[in-house]
Amino acid sequence: MAVLDIRQRTGWLFMAVIVGHVLLISAQVNTQRGVPLLEEVTFGSFAEVQRAATSGIAIAILGAAMLVWGARRARKQVRSPLPSAGEG
Repeated sequence: MAVLDIRQRTGWLFMAVIVGHVLLISAQVNTQRGVPLLEEVTFGSFAEVQRAATSGIAIAILGAAMLVWGARRARKQVRSPLPSAGEG
């Protein structure tokens, strides 16, 4: 059991070192526009998350508005007088 635990820790440490190395290299590499690659990826990712969250909120608001409108229409239909059996 102890040997397995050491191997798992070593694997996680190796993965952390690799990710750190990639981050350090990305911070030094510039894109064609002169912006550091790490900055562009970071801000691009946050922008996409914000866009998805905003569209999700907009869809939720639209769905809620549709539910309210549907309930209002249903309530109006219930309030309207029903035709009597002899009028048909």
